[in-house]
Amino acid sequence: MPSSPGPLLRRTLLALVAVATLGVSACGDDGDGPSADPDGVLTRDEISEALLPVGSTVEQAEVGPEDLPGFADDREADREECQPLSALVDLDPEPTRSARVQVDVKPLGAWVHVQLLTYPAGDAEEVLDQVAAAVEACADGYVETRVREYPVHEVAREEGPAIGDQVVAFSTTATDSMDTEPFPLDEHTVLVRDGQQVLAFRAGSIGEDEEALALLGAVVDAQWERYAAAR
Repeated sequence: MPSSPGPLLRRTLLALVAVATLGVSACGDDGDGPSADPDGVLTRDEISEALLPVGSTVEQAEVGPEDLPGFADDREADREECQPLSALVDLDPEPTRSARVQVDVKPLGAWVHVQLLTYPAGDAEEVLDQVAAAVEACADGYVETRVREYPVHEVAREEGPAIGDQVVAFSTTATDSMDTEPFPLDEHTVLVRDGQQVLAFRAGSIGEDEEALALLGAVVDAQWERYAAAR
């Protein structure tokens, strides 16, 4: 009868089993692993490929990374029902992952934030339904906190482009009342759902609303073309 392995051999075998087990666990917990995500959720590489590439231009406006990473996601509304109008990332349900680029007319011209968010099945539609409800509930305005408080005086539904499975578009009018000469801060937001993905566009400018609207239209068209080609 063969003799049983000695203590040293047993410890070596147990260590190898432990390492192998940890390796399997690490692969399973990787958010970008092939088996970690629900069906239909995009990987980071797929999101990067679908977004407008950094360094490209849209109507002479340059595509680049966010000037202030996380700034748009940190915006908070003073009324819970209005939060869907300020930022999507921290809403319940949250996206599995997201990324953003920024399109700017330099210097200090119009800008558009472009964000691609990917969700498990059904969650993207729920998020856009929350935004649509908030447009109606918060039409009379609310207070938003960014670097400081910005009173939003009005929320108005707008007509969105005929793309994707679901579109919610709205504008907000706020005032920078902390300045000695207050000026309007108009923003235009377009949210496009394509299955489990949401393309979010937020455009603004300082005193050049027509420029912002023109840039928004060009960016939506260019981004949708890029996204459709990548998908």
